[in-house]
Amino acid sequence: MQNDAIYWIWLSEKAGQGSKLAVKLVNIFGNAKNVYLAKPDEINDLDTPGLNMKEAALARKILSDKSLEAPERILSEARRLGQHVLVPSDENFPKSLMNLRDAPMVLYVLGILPRLNRELCVSVVGTRKMSGYGRRASFSLGYG
Repeated sequence: MQNDAIYWIWLSEKAGQGSKLAVKLVNIFGNAKNVYLAKPDEINDLDTPGLNMKEAALARKILSDKSLEAPERILSEARRLGQHVLVPSDENFPKSLMNLRDAPMVLYVLGILPRLNRELCVSVVGTRKMSGYGRRASFSLGYG
C-alpha cells in the first residue's frame, strides 16, 4: 500500500536501513504507521519487551521526531526516477525478508519487478565501492 510507504521510509531513515531496532519496533507496534504514531513515553527502559536500555533510549529519540519532510522528498524523488518503492505492507515485498532480524524496511526497485514471492530469488548484497573482482563476481552471480 503506497500511502503508508511514507511511514516505512520515515522509520528506515530514523533507525537506519537494515536496523535491528526498526524490526523490533515493528514487532512491538505492528507496522511502521503505528510506530510513527507511538509516543516516546510508550517506550520504557525496563518494561518494553525485546528492547535493552540503550535501544529503549534510541527508540524514544526516534519516536520524538515526527517530521515527514525527508521521507516525502525521498518518495517524490523515487517517483520522479520511475522507481518502485516496496515496503513490507506491499503484496510484492519479499515476505521472506521479514524473517531477518535486520530486515530492510524499504526496497527501491528500478525496472521490471519480478514476482518476488512466487519465484526463486537470489540477492547480492555488498558495498557501494566494490572492487573489480566484486563487480565481476556479482554480475556473474546475478546474470546466472
